[in-house]
Amino acid sequence: MQQPPNPYPQFQPQQWQQLPQQQPNYSQPPTYYPPSQSPYGTPPIQNGIPPYGNPTYYQPGYGFVPPQIPSHSIWQSIKALPKQYMKVVNHPSTTAFFQEISKANWLMIWLQLGIMILASIILGSIRELFAPIIIGVASLSSSSYTTILTETGAGSAFGILSIITVPLSFFFGQVYQYALAKAFNGQGTFLTQSYTALLFHVPLNIAYNYTGAFLDFIPFFGFNLSPLLYLMWLVYSIILNVFQIKAVHNLTMGKALVVVLIPSFTNLCLLSIAVLALISPR
Repeated sequence: MQQPPNPYPQFQPQQWQQLPQQQPNYSQPPTYYPPSQSPYGTPPIQNGIPPYGNPTYYQPGYGFVPPQIPSHSIWQSIKALPKQYMKVVNHPSTTAFFQEISKANWLMIWLQLGIMILASIILGSIRELFAPIIIGVASLSSSSYTTILTETGAGSAFGILSIITVPLSFFFGQVYQYALAKAFNGQGTFLTQSYTALLFHVPLNIAYNYTGAFLDFIPFFGFNLSPLLYLMWLVYSIILNVFQIKAVHNLTMGKALVVVLIPSFTNLCLLSIAVLALISPR
């Protein structure tokens, strides 16, 4: 039987049979890449302190940006303040302050200073309203304390002045401690130091001032308990301040203690001079 003519004479059937057969290379097995575990997971947190550096899920060079922590609104930050105060004051530790560093911002610093100013103005108004009673009670205990109350209008004069004295005294103390911390190679910023300091300054100062005002209404015992109240406030403030400076500037406990005690001693000397100036005879 005659075969039909080949329409493609340039290709002969014998050539297909003569083509070399390519055999697959099984000498090296294909490389197996195991899937990464939780590539977008949250990095582990140990003792409440997140690890430094890039998180485990951040892969440089692949164009992937790690997720950012969503910023809180002002109202949410205000509502969170009482919980922050309770955590820092009731559970003093380096970790407690370290966890608050990321929330630092200047708006919340001025807001908390405003809270302290408002509390001072309200307390000054209360003292002015009950000034005769407070001075009369003090006259039963100490003539020197009576002189101080008389000169200051039972302390009401400090209410309006707090608009200036509260931020001025706070930032003066923070600059003092910041300079000392930097002298010890502190790593923190002035923003984080000021913010974390207010987390215990605000509740402790308000509690101390209002408790002291309440003691002024108690004859004999109130005057005698005031130094004890001041000593308790001072010691606990120093303890919290040491933990705060240690967390913010990554200092040792000894260096943080020196940074806190030097300004505290200076403030105590200035306060003593002011009291002596008020009670000294003219």
